[in-house]
Amino acid sequence: PVGAGLAGAVQGSLWPSQALDPTGSLVSSFSWTYYDPPSVVSISPASATVGGFTGSSDGNSIVLSVSNMPSLGSLNQLEVSFRVNGSSSSLKAAVVSFRSSLDATYITVSVPAIGGLANRSAVIDVKVSIAGFETRVATGGPFLFFVPTPVVQSMRYCSSCYPGQRCVVNGQCLGTEVPLVSRVPLNKPGVLVLSVQNAYNLTLGEAGSKVGMPRLQLADNSLVDLWRVSSLANSYGSFSTATLEFTVNVSSATQCSSVVLLNSQQASVFISGLTCFDASVSVECHSATTGNVSACAGPAVAQDAQGFFFIARVVGPFVLGAGEVPVVAFGSKQSPVVTAVASGTNYIDLKVRTPSNLGQSASSADVAMVVSSADGSSSVTRTWTFWKAPSIVSAVFDTYGTRVVVTFDQATNQGGSVGLADTGLISVSSL
Repeated sequence: PVGAGLAGAVQGSLWPSQALDPTGSLVSSFSWTYYDPPSVVSISPASATVGGFTGSSDGNSIVLSVSNMPSLGSLNQLEVSFRVNGSSSSLKAAVVSFRSSLDATYITVSVPAIGGLANRSAVIDVKVSIAGFETRVATGGPFLFFVPTPVVQSMRYCSSCYPGQRCVVNGQCLGTEVPLVSRVPLNKPGVLVLSVQNAYNLTLGEAGSKVGMPRLQLADNSLVDLWRVSSLANSYGSFSTATLEFTVNVSSATQCSSVVLLNSQQASVFISGLTCFDASVSVECHSATTGNVSACAGPAVAQDAQGFFFIARVVGPFVLGAGEVPVVAFGSKQSPVVTAVASGTNYIDLKVRTPSNLGQSASSADVAMVVSSADGSSSVTRTWTFWKAPSIVSAVFDTYGTRVVVTFDQATNQGGSVGLADTGLISVSSL
């Protein structure tokens, strides 16, 4: 009979017919257990790309929370499969691990790739097979398989590439050239290197303008063919993170105002943040007090409430609108104060206050200082160094108790002394 409404063990009896046992003495007793059927309570996450990528730490796993599971002894007792809508067969998933608790059993499985370029839903079946018991099945869903959108993660430009498979090696172009990030100089042939997540159906080393290969479309509708696929990583199904290299020679800043990564087999993606600039423009750093040329460097923490100021002299054909003041950024931080203080036939002087309190731990850190017009059509970049004032790590007497040995967290100028010569009284400001 189908149970009494509650899960648990009951006693059952078995006896022959009265004809065979008129006295009713031949009775056998046994224990019978009613159980609540297992059920998939939750799926985390409840979606993956059609390539099987879930965003988990290992890339393609999910966790199923299943209630009313019998006691498990090994992974071999579990079988998990995905019934994809529109498919006549199920896809088996590898069971990675399980963990039992009082309220549920948590099962980690790897999501299989289903392929294709269409969003589809699926139902997940968890089958439990234990010797001596009937097979139990828990079903949950829906689980969504979706087509991922390509994402441009980074853009770098090199005028010269390393020979071999990749243009950029150990963060550098050929020689000591540092790649320009999200910037391309005008009228200077080079290679634009894009890192694209969720790139579809690419092969390492392939290149050219064959059908389906990615291409760049600039604002004037000109097309740039792919030079080569220089690396593939984190591949799930037909999708991967690809490094794409394009040979470029841009003649106008407006060409970069709209850039689209085209792929006939997948959705196109608009690329934002790429700037084309006139390489004949340069920037110098001058002291705000003397006007003399100085190093492009300053404190990471302001020494007083006024902050640190310097003069940025932009030299060359830097285009600005009437009354327009450029924007100055240091890495991801924008200058809070920029004032035009002087100009000549081929330059403009800007009084700039650096951002402060950057939380810098190293003694110095280099960032890109970018001076640009408000619309980004004109820009120039130079390296700026933020330095952190020395801090005392320890101050102890020497063995004889005649000197105090002070240790700093970085090299100093020793208060102007040379070697081990006595410096006399040293003020903090002289270090």
